[in-house]
Order: sequence, then C-alpha cells, then structure tokens
Amino acid sequence: MANPSSRRKTLSILLGLFLILFVFFFYWFLFKPSPATSLTKSITIKKGMPIKKISMMLEQEGIIRNRHFFTGMATLLGGKAGIKAGEYEFKTAMPAWEVLNALVKGHVKHHLITIPEGYTLFQIAQYFGDLDIVSKEAFLQMATSPFFINSLGLSEVPLNQYSGGILSTLEGYLFPETYSLVKEMPPEEVIQMMVRQFKKVFGLELAGMTSQPAISPRDVVILASIIEKETPLSEEKPLISAVFHNRLKKKIPLQSDPTVIYGIKNFNGNLTKKDLL
Repeated sequence: MANPSSRRKTLSILLGLFLILFVFFFYWFLFKPSPATSLTKSITIKKGMPIKKISMMLEQEGIIRNRHFFTGMATLLGGKAGIKAGEYEFKTAMPAWEVLNALVKGHVKHHLITIPEGYTLFQIAQYFGDLDIVSKEAFLQMATSPFFINSLGLSEVPLNQYSGGILSTLEGYLFPETYSLVKEMPPEEVIQMMVRQFKKVFGLELAGMTSQPAISPRDVVILASIIEKETPLSEEKPLISAVFHNRLKKKIPLQSDPTVIYGIKNFNGNLTKKDLL
C-alpha cells in the first residue's frame, strides 16, 4: 500500500501534467494561428446571428481551429453579446482572440459607394440593395416615413414651407456623393448621412432664397433634379436652368422629358410620342 507522501507526489505530478496540457491547448487554440499559409477570407455577420453559427462559419472558412472552443471563449469573455453585424475580412493566420476582438469592436470592411446624380429614390434603394449595403425595402420604408423624416431636421433649411410643413418622401434630399458605407448598415444611418450632406451643400443657398418668393425651396429641389436628368454636363446646366426659369416666369410648361420619364413605371429607356401625350 502506497504511503501518503508517495500519493501526494503522484498527485502533484498528474496536476503538473494537466496544467502543462491545459496551457498548451489554451495557447494552441487562442494564440496559435490556424494554417501555415495566410489567406484573406471575407464573411458577413447578420444582425442577431447566434454565436454558434458565427463560430461554425469561422471554422469552415479556416479562420479559427475549433468552433466549440471559440464559442466557449466568447461566452467566457463576455464577447458573445457584443459581436457587431457587418462584413469582415480576416487572415486565416489570425489568432482566435484577435478574431473575437475584431468582431466585438466592429472592425467591419468599408466600401466607397458613389450615388450618381439624378438617381431617384427608388434607384438609390435598388442600388444599395444590389450591393447588400441595406435592404431596398427597408430603405424605401424609412425614406417615406413622415415620423423619421421629421426627425432629420430638414426645417433648418426652409424646406417645410409647403404641404402644411410635412414631407412625405425624401425624394430629392439624398445627396449624390461618394460615401464610405458598410454592409448590414441600418437604413436610417445611411439616410442621415446623405441628408446631412444635402444640408451641408444646399442649406445656406436655400435659406437665402427669400428674394425669389415665386419659387419655393421645395420647387428649387425639384427643378435641380430635373436639370440633373436633362444633362450630365456641368457647363450646360446653367443654360438649361435659365431656360426653365424663363418658362416658369412666363407660366408655360417646362417641356422636359425627365418629368415624363419620372412618371412612367418600369421605363425601358425608350420615350415614345404616346408617352408625351
């Protein structure tokens, strides 16, 4: 029968071996990169996606070694609830803790998206939807919500001096510009960014238009949109603007094809005589 000191010695050796193995596996899964060769992988985390599904996706792409260990680490370190939605780019040679840190801090991939001049609200929504920046339906719903529109502070530039002071759509107020956006972005954030740019560019100009009471600020926005559709050339826009202002003063129709095209659903690019009647 083994004496107590011998048992304590054996137990100490076993605990020591267990500790060594634990440290080895802890280092292997947490700090040791996955493969020997580093590759760039892109993954998209959807809003509300469970940690188990995220871990499985990371393991399948070779970004982490073991999804079960990653799930446990995220739960233990409190990162499970803090993972941000969006598109991420990872190197397959990244340590697991760096992957979790990037997900929690929201180090998402940014895309430079250019909105062309003259795009309608529907075209902008479709464009964002095709690029997976934001759902087309969600964008349109937010851009036509009177409650949300009222929260944008468009009254700072006198745009509410018509229709009882209520805007029902942001058509014409989403400024065409190049924006740095991320996938799975909330539609209200994208809209707020575009409206801020609109106010920055046109705010002072519209606020000082009291010298032309016959043309409301809202009409100026509409007229600017028509001119943008008439020509892509900057040097031609002042001439077209002068022609339209003269027609308005004389109270005659603008006779502008874009105004007809705007009202045609599913326009195929061919404007016929029938459309103009």
